Amino acid sequence: MVFTRDDGRPHALGGGDQILHAAFEVIGERQKGRLWHALRHTYATYLRSAGVRWEAVEYMMGHRLRDTTGRYVHLINDDKHAIEEALTDGFGDIIQRMLEPRGLRTGN
Repeated sequence: MVFTRDDGRPHALGGGDQILHAAFEVIGERQKGRLWHALRHTYATYLRSAGVRWEAVEYMMGHRLRDTTGRYVHLINDDKHAIEEALTDGFGDIIQRMLEPRGLRTGN
């Protein structure tokens, strides 16, 4: 697990710093003040976008409350397109009828 200790419990606040600072050092990207915490947002977002269940992301992040995990999971463009597609599939004919000028519907 990336964001928990070996025993499965979450790191104390700031407890993952050493691990991530070392990783940045190895790849030559360590910079003073670098916001490593953004990696948690990326990690959670891409796990969810890959279809990993919310509870599994929550577990991997070491969170007890769903609200906490929700702060880390963000929508990506694929999610937005999937939402638009689902709404179009479900309600497209209704929307189309609403957009047509009154009395000019095709097929009448």
